[in-house]
Amino acid sequence: MIEANDLDKHPIRYATQYLSEILEQLSKPKVVENITFSVREKILLVTCKNDEDYQTLKQCETMVDKEFVEKLRLKVIVFQYDKDYLVLKIIKKFAKEGLKEVSFESIFNEVNKYTPSRTAQAVKGVLASFANDLTKDYRQQSRANKDFLSLRGLDPLVKRLKDGSYELLAKPVPVAKSSTRKKAK
Repeated sequence: MIEANDLDKHPIRYATQYLSEILEQLSKPKVVENITFSVREKILLVTCKNDEDYQTLKQCETMVDKEFVEKLRLKVIVFQYDKDYLVLKIIKKFAKEGLKEVSFESIFNEVNKYTPSRTAQAVKGVLASFANDLTKDYRQQSRANKDFLSLRGLDPLVKRLKDGSYELLAKPVPVAKSSTRKKAK
């Protein structure tokens, strides 16, 4: 356990060191490079962007020492999936299943399986951003996170319908076929 007199003054720094130690125990030291930290109202949010890191963080959650959290003068450490990446993952999953239209409730229920603390308004905000056509809006393209934009693409992924459901515009990702060469006889 990390011992210092100013733990509460630098909770992100010490939490990063602490989680690095836990990730070393789990033989996943690289995960710390892929996560982000923020503090809101005495809650440390640890956010990841993919399934593998999420599963690793869920393992860390069981190993976190409550006394250490109190020394940081925090209420809790919350491990969560980044909302943009999570909603994108869910939209792509529904498209892969061949669905053409989904209700907001089904999307929201899927989000809550990973991150129960997400509000409906936050998910609606992400869906609204996914309805934007970025092929012509260069200003929005320049402001967007480049890594996320490469996953999301520039075309709109959903279209909000009058009944509150969403039409899926995302095309399912085709499975790459293995290239086999025929040998000449």
